[in-house]
Amino acid sequence: MVWFCTLGGGFSSLGDNCAGAAEVAGKISLMQLRLALEIGSPVIQAKAKLWFAQSLLQRGFLRTSARLLRLVYREWKPRMSKDTPADRRIDLMAVGLWERLRHSWRCRKRHAVVSLQNDVQYVDRRPKRRYRFPDLSALLNSL
Repeated sequence: MVWFCTLGGGFSSLGDNCAGAAEVAGKISLMQLRLALEIGSPVIQAKAKLWFAQSLLQRGFLRTSARLLRLVYREWKPRMSKDTPADRRIDLMAVGLWERLRHSWRCRKRHAVVSLQNDVQYVDRRPKRRYRFPDLSALLNSL
């Protein structure tokens, strides 16, 4: 299990810049989840789900990641006690990933607005023309 944690953490840190590494980290977290189910450890199961949510987040599946984070948090919030360090760690992991998810949503929204503004500015600078493209099927059939 420790080997999976180390390997998954390495790929997860690379996953911020490389989608392939995030995908590998997601597969490793699913292996950890399978192992945690066999062992019967609810703490490791929750952590593996959170790591998989992070992998989804890194690959851009923000909605799916949010659903999984909510599921884990709702499942664990009633069980958490401030005295147990493992429970507290799951709480902090979920809150940290949620903040990262919110940041990703804001960045995506900001990028979409900037793209839209650039498109509008680009269109506004040029004279408005209507282009009538020829029928490409006739052109392709003649070749």
